[in-house]
Amino acid sequence: YGNGSLEPLCDNVLEALGVQKTFGRSTFSGMDKKEGAAYAGVYQHLVKADKYYLPKVKRALKMMFSAKAVAKTKRVPKNLNTKALEGVFKQMYHDGYFVGSQFAKDQLGKKLKRAKAKSPELASTLNWDTWEPGNPEAAALLSDAGPGLTGLLDDAGVTIKGISDATLQEIEDTLAYAIEQGSSADVLASALAEIVGEDRADLIANTELTRAVSSATE
Repeated sequence: YGNGSLEPLCDNVLEALGVQKTFGRSTFSGMDKKEGAAYAGVYQHLVKADKYYLPKVKRALKMMFSAKAVAKTKRVPKNLNTKALEGVFKQMYHDGYFVGSQFAKDQLGKKLKRAKAKSPELASTLNWDTWEPGNPEAAALLSDAGPGLTGLLDDAGVTIKGISDATLQEIEDTLAYAIEQGSSADVLASALAEIVGEDRADLIANTELTRAVSSATE
């Protein structure tokens, strides 16, 4: 992760589904038509979801702290603002779970397990082919999808705390290095901004979408 590529995200999901394939032009050539279409479908929807959530995660990360303020005071914040990130995680988990549920339904051709008891309703209520990330109707139908999604939402706080703790440690390390090097406030602010930059956002979006999709197909 962190390189802007969707291949790690998709490969990780396929591995969780028990499929050893690498995306590329000939990815689905070894599968029969129906199977290949199913995997191509989940890939396309993961692309949509990743592109939709990457900028949202990036904005939420930037709202955790002010790089300029920290550079000016040279003090590690006592707490980080994770409210925006919590909201994005909730949306990501709903959408990732929806993608995983629909993939399982399409691929297996039978009812999903009890953890996805609400998912069969989606097939008749929503158009899988025209679905877009951030669909409130899908989120509403999945609001009581069972322990799979509930577990993701319940654990979101723990996951975000881990991100927060790691970020605080990176801020502390960056400050210590900058002070040792005698870096200017502008240079320090730029270094602090990198902590919650594109690479970090890409890593988080990929990891959490993968977690949600995998949870829906277990």
